[in-house]
Amino acid sequence: MGALQRYAVVLFCCGVLCSTGARAVGGQNKPEKPIEQNYLWARLATQVDIAKLKVGDPITGRVDTYWSSGHCSVPRGNPVQGRVTALAANGKATQISVVFTIVCGNGTTAQMTLIAVLYPKEDANPDQMQTYMAMPAGLGTGASGRQSTDLSHLPSPGAPPPAAPKVKVGQVTGVKHLALKVSASEPGSSTLAVTDQKLRLEQGTRLAFQLAQEGK
Repeated sequence: MGALQRYAVVLFCCGVLCSTGARAVGGQNKPEKPIEQNYLWARLATQVDIAKLKVGDPITGRVDTYWSSGHCSVPRGNPVQGRVTALAANGKATQISVVFTIVCGNGTTAQMTLIAVLYPKEDANPDQMQTYMAMPAGLGTGASGRQSTDLSHLPSPGAPPPAAPKVKVGQVTGVKHLALKVSASEPGSSTLAVTDQKLRLEQGTRLAFQLAQEGK
């Protein structure tokens, strides 16, 4: 290959890399669009110790993905604010009534119904994953951080989030000694039935919500 051909190849590769980088930077500045879906997915922001709960205590989650239903849209990372409204012993189980609300993008407050609780099995070692994802991605064998040898391995700007799992109303997965009942008479109210007072709901536990009542 002559010097002129090698020079042309270098210019072509530089053009491809610059174009790809520009698209990636441009994609980072674009706001993520809300996803129209039935369920709002959130994760517990802090651990919940069942034995220490009192009426009025807060339970806070963080929205997993942008969500939209009707006139209510919520960005990822926004809080889902819950509180304990009642505690009652019923045989071997303790009944914990909870209600949740969220602030929509238009400033109104919407009531949300907790319909499912899933233990985050995919986050078995979150600290290791967070450390890994915080490292800069490199290209080639000499690069530092996370390694990638192919531009196609880089995340595509604006790529949709992975599909959320399908759930049924009242579903509890991966959490023993816990049952969930959704109230038919009180919109937005759900009851957690706990048969082990030592139970703790870990930070990151996945919570699925349905819109109970949209604010005005």
